[in-house]
Amino acid sequence: MDDIQQVVGPPLPTPNPATLPITFESSVVSSDFSNFYGAQTTVISNPQVTPDNSSTKVGHFLRSGGQSWAQSRIQLTDFMDFSAQSFISMKVYTEAPVGTLLKFKVESTASGAANEKDALTTVSGDWETYYFNFAGDPPVYNVITLMLGYGSVGDAGPNSTFLFDDIQQSYDPASAGISAISEVNGLQYFPNPVHDVLTVSANDNITAIHIYDLLGHEVSVLHPNAQSAAVSVIDFPRGIYVTKIATEDKVSVVKFSVE
Repeated sequence: MDDIQQVVGPPLPTPNPATLPITFESSVVSSDFSNFYGAQTTVISNPQVTPDNSSTKVGHFLRSGGQSWAQSRIQLTDFMDFSAQSFISMKVYTEAPVGTLLKFKVESTASGAANEKDALTTVSGDWETYYFNFAGDPPVYNVITLMLGYGSVGDAGPNSTFLFDDIQQSYDPASAGISAISEVNGLQYFPNPVHDVLTVSANDNITAIHIYDLLGHEVSVLHPNAQSAAVSVIDFPRGIYVTKIATEDKVSVVKFSVE
């Protein structure tokens, strides 16, 4: 090598504000995202084309070192109005374990106001649509901040890689008959940690309880059709499990540990 010196490089492209819905089939490009704390978002050709997402281009969120709150932001052309469509939905593909935290944050460049919502992944190695409920929030937010895989320092491996697409405002997914993460009324589960029997209860009839290990394998499924259920975990190996609990129109995802 030779002639190592500092030079003035070309100017970085100016990020352009985007308009919802963000589909990546239009004008949104990699330079429209601002990246912080070890995150890097780019727009790439979809490497996981399936019937659930046949888009030719998707967002690619990579966590490579940095901080556990690594994030990418994109500014919008206008402020989001949640008075009618109070949910934001987003398709995500990741090979990270079921129960990985997806944090979706909205911010304001005008006032500094912010709010964030969480969802836990319910599948691994496939596309899924996740919903974030901002009902009651004022129309002051014009920035979207993604913190996918929040809570751990990334290593640029499969567990730190997330594809995302179709960010849009939507109505209550339950009213449209769509399976989505929304709080089951009066949900309780105890004890946690548990040794032998986990009790699950809700105000409405529980139609299904699906339990997954952290590799995404379904280890148990029950259909109690009652407001409470006793789930035997006496044969489960010690560790953390993800449970999807469904009623007629709502689904919650929670974690518990077996000791």
